[in-house]
Amino acid sequence: MNGNFFAEFIGKHFDTCFAKCGRKKDDRRLFFMDNDQSQMSKAARKAIEKIEAEFHKIPARSPDLKPIENVFHLVKKCLKNEAIANNIT
Repeated sequence: MNGNFFAEFIGKHFDTCFAKCGRKKDDRRLFFMDNDQSQMSKAARKAIEKIEAEFHKIPARSPDLKPIENVFHLVKKCLKNEAIANNIT
């Protein structure tokens, strides 16, 4: 995915997404991104501004904000323990 593709995706789908979530006229629109280069592009930022959303950047690998990171940690730990137990190098 590149910035232009992501910007086009925002233009086509985000208004619908915000509408479906029950957004009222005066509610804030928040967009949280995780440092993906396509989301950082000028085209994507302009598209986010056009739909009047606020752009928020979260730290990479932040388990508090991205719970999947906790799952990845547990899977990695289990695989490592299994490899040690089975003498796999």
